[in-house]
Amino acid sequence: MKNCSASTLFFLFALIFLASCDKDSPSERVVNLTVDAEITMGGAMPPADPSVLVPYITVHENGQEDAYTISQYRIEGFDFEEGYKYELKVSIKKLSNPPEDGHDTVYTLLELVSKTKVN
Repeated sequence: MKNCSASTLFFLFALIFLASCDKDSPSERVVNLTVDAEITMGGAMPPADPSVLVPYITVHENGQEDAYTISQYRIEGFDFEEGYKYELKVSIKKLSNPPEDGHDTVYTLLELVSKTKVN
């Protein structure tokens, strides 16, 4: 009986430990992004000075109509050229412990699917 209780406690402890480790790891997903052809200027995001204008690109995830903007330079490995519409395969990683003076999300280019000139 004592052996069974010790095994059960060990199992529960291991399960709790593994579950807590999972919360500390960053979540990552791979998405297809459509990048619009124009740059939008807007205020910098905190902790930077919001009165400083920054170039933003408009992106749509997985063909969705809803869009959001991110800094032109946020997708690692991607060089945006205005006047082109892009289809990208991107890794989006949410950091569990982001730097105080940085972003909590990292975008990394996995594949440039297409680049189309827009008139």
